[in-house]
Amino acid sequence: MSNKKQQEEGFTLAELMIAIFVFTIGIVGVYGVIQQSTQFIKHASNHLIAAYLAQEGIEMIKNIRDTNFLEKHLGHDSSNLWDEGFETDGCYEIDWNMLANVDDPNILSCASRYLKIDANGTYSYSGDETTNFQREIWITSDGPDSKIIRVKVKWQEGSKNYEFETVEKIYNWL
Repeated sequence: MSNKKQQEEGFTLAELMIAIFVFTIGIVGVYGVIQQSTQFIKHASNHLIAAYLAQEGIEMIKNIRDTNFLEKHLGHDSSNLWDEGFETDGCYEIDWNMLANVDDPNILSCASRYLKIDANGTYSYSGDETTNFQREIWITSDGPDSKIIRVKVKWQEGSKNYEFETVEKIYNWL
């Protein structure tokens, strides 16, 4: 009887192995969920940044157009066209630093450069740290008084390439 009592008090080796196996499967499952959640959050964050960078591209073109209107309306430059600076159809790279000189904004043709980010979180082509985002601003004439602005933001996550695109039509107000 004493021998039977000793057997009932402890776990057998088989029971211990099954318990360790079940515990390990649970830990691996939780790790997989955490890893997938982290990847999803990173992708959602990059997608949101791309959307903001695309909208910023449109806003910069509108800023140039509005500055042209103001100069013409205030009489500073009677020859200023509403689309001066982006009158030629094509692909452009622009950031707010390039627009600092209002009289002659520095708009460059696309060169597939990566945007950089500075310590303040501002994206430009002259920042401190290179990001994985590229922005192309495509401008197409849609008649004498309108342009179609198509902004594409591209980025890479691991081995996958992603692209966000937004389109807006702008008009000559005058």
